[in-house]
Amino acid sequence: MKKILLIIVMLFLSSTLVMAQQEELIRQQLSQSLAQVKGAELPTPVAVLFGDERANIQITLDTGMPLELYVVSKEGIVQDIDIGQLDDPTIVIKTSQQAVQKIGIAKDPLEEFQKARKDGRVSIEAVTFGGKLKIGFLGVVAKVVSWFR
Repeated sequence: MKKILLIIVMLFLSSTLVMAQQEELIRQQLSQSLAQVKGAELPTPVAVLFGDERANIQITLDTGMPLELYVVSKEGIVQDIDIGQLDDPTIVIKTSQQAVQKIGIAKDPLEEFQKARKDGRVSIEAVTFGGKLKIGFLGVVAKVVSWFR
């Protein structure tokens, strides 16, 4: 009985270690990819609403572990982006790895983002008053755009 318990504990520990190693690999790859985004111009629809923001992004990975990123944009240009969180964000975005992947491969990422927001796969919380106005405006724009699709 002790041997079986020891084997179960060892399997659990080894699976936890493998998951941790996979997540660390994801974080390293992500950090390298994020470095390439610095200085990039945001697409026009995104830049209009989020061109001057300090955003914390919380992504729940498929493993259930959280991944926290931040993005600082100014005049539609990504000034800084990395793993971690800002102390003074203007908006907080919460989503899942699956939602990010689905938006990323969509033929119309903006439409997919709007769908994800509507069904709760993406949430945006404004921290500042100006951010709350932008989020409200985003909802109105999404409704108007949907009339023409």
